[in-house]
Amino acid sequence: MTIKNIKSGLILAAVATGFIGALLTPKNSINAAVPLCADTDNGVNIFTSGSVTNQTTYDTNGNIISIGETVNDICLSPDPILGAGKWITGNTGTHIQEASCMNSNMTDIVLSVHICEFGCTNGACNLSTTPTPTSKKIKDEGYISKIASNYMLVKDKVVYFENVSKFSVGQKVEYKGYLNVDGSVSATKIELE
Repeated sequence: MTIKNIKSGLILAAVATGFIGALLTPKNSINAAVPLCADTDNGVNIFTSGSVTNQTTYDTNGNIISIGETVNDICLSPDPILGAGKWITGNTGTHIQEASCMNSNMTDIVLSVHICEFGCTNGACNLSTTPTPTSKKIKDEGYISKIASNYMLVKDKVVYFENVSKFSVGQKVEYKGYLNVDGSVSATKIELE
């Protein structure tokens, strides 16, 4: 497997090249229903952490052509010592290395680096520091699992509210408000159940 580096503006792309054509088949599976490459976040999606897996491929005689691998989306920060194009990986960063399939019928994995405007956490760009509401109203209920300065977690959903300090972890609440673009909620009213 070879890696080709392509530089284009602020995006660095690397393509792990595989073989294409009739010789490429997953072992014991000649039909086309099994993809040679699968991406859990469905392509370049910098706001969702995902992973790409390509299969080990064999020729018609059963000989290995390429070994399968899994590549995860990861957070990056520029290395201040080594300079341009060198990265430090971690759970947080300023950029994301996004893995995606070139095509589900090929074994090629494409790696691209993108700037995360609001930083990167656990393999996904943060959406924003201030949520952008939509016009969709939402009403739900659940137990509070975490409270921070301006939001709480209710059933693993971030619920923003001006005065979260009057609530406690473990309390059951009902909230009403607006769904935000990032999937969180800007609550207009929260009541104890």
